[in-house]
Amino acid sequence: DYSVGGFPLLIVGIVELVAINWIYGFKNFWSDIEMMVGDKPKIFWKACWTVISPLVILATIVLNAVFYKEP
Repeated sequence: DYSVGGFPLLIVGIVELVAINWIYGFKNFWSDIEMMVGDKPKIFWKACWTVISPLVILATIVLNAVFYKEP
């Protein structure tokens, strides 16, 4: 459980956010969502994809590293 559900999933999540927001470009992603759904996403989603999610994942990674205990 520790080797699959902890750090690896958090790292995958942060890599996905970096790839979508800063490599592919958030404006491209935003227009793709608009094209698929037919409506612009709400500003809440922009905040989640660009600020809230990366900060929460990074904080979780740091806290897991600080309070890590050997299984």
